[in-house]
Amino acid sequence: MILNFLRRKIINLACDVLNIKGWSGKKHWKLFQEVFSRKKKFKELAILGVYHGKDLSYICSSLKKNNVKDFKIYAVDLFENVAMADWGPENQHLNWNDIKIEPPSLKKAKSIIKLLGFSKNVIFIKGDFKKLADYKPKLDFFYIDLSHDYKTTCDAIELCVKFSDDETIMMGDDYGDGGFLGQRWEVKKAVSDKFKDFKIHYNLFWESNKKNLKIISTKKDKLKNFTY
Repeated sequence: MILNFLRRKIINLACDVLNIKGWSGKKHWKLFQEVFSRKKKFKELAILGVYHGKDLSYICSSLKKNNVKDFKIYAVDLFENVAMADWGPENQHLNWNDIKIEPPSLKKAKSIIKLLGFSKNVIFIKGDFKKLADYKPKLDFFYIDLSHDYKTTCDAIELCVKFSDDETIMMGDDYGDGGFLGQRWEVKKAVSDKFKDFKIHYNLFWESNKKNLKIISTKKDKLKNFTY
């Protein structure tokens, strides 16, 4: 228990030294510690939405603490000083500096991962999250913390599901009634529309799996099943 407490303190101290910002706290730490202690394989993982890499650091440390070896994490982010979709259409002319928040940084994310000794375990992907498809991963776990609008969340889930199997742990952040710049987050609605059943951890994180995906009938399917 004390060693685990010290691990988090050391990472937080390293983040302070490197000026790594982020919203990851004790709940994130406890979540990742619990998830990666489960009796399953964790070889290929993806985190969509990296910012400065604090969540990523917590995930790497949790995997190491639970004796997971030779894991590979695809860490995807735009890493650009541009508006997020969940800022709303009227705020797309703004950037992170305009709203007094440091922009996402690939340099900072790489620096904390290098300092902690996980560079060989992380593949950074700069650009739209759909670039993940180029790597054709076989995901054992994915975690979504992108723009919190409905379309982005749904699209990210759909993409990751394509590279998942029945044992893949599917998770995401900010399942709540929050918002930003006058825009309400839509993670709750997206998750409810995509999964028929899911768990909520710490009133913040959602979790589900491929078996709980809702099957959405297309117009073609409906015509195929139509009887005269």
